[in-house]
Amino acid sequence: MVTTSHGAHELRGRRLRSCRWRCLHGAADEGVPVRTIARVIGRHLDLPVVSIAPEDAAGHFGWLIMFLAADIPASSALTRELVGWQPTHPGLIDDLEQGHYFHDATA
Repeated sequence: MVTTSHGAHELRGRRLRSCRWRCLHGAADEGVPVRTIARVIGRHLDLPVVSIAPEDAAGHFGWLIMFLAADIPASSALTRELVGWQPTHPGLIDDLEQGHYFHDATA
């Protein structure tokens, strides 16, 4: 006997194996600018957010600049199509806006 969850797991496994060499993303949002993320975080932490000139960014962000400067959008369209995945949780900005990442655990 195969339970529903095990059957779904097996079906998903078969589908994922058929997606070989494809990049699947489980991201509800697409194209969220870093500036938007920074503004939300800054507001919750009561920190100023300022623009930095591109020529000064490497000095400010260090090794993180290679990720921040890369224009590598992630899309879950292929994941949704091939695996039938649908996001069930809030998107990035909505999740950050809920504020639970910014609570002081020691307070």
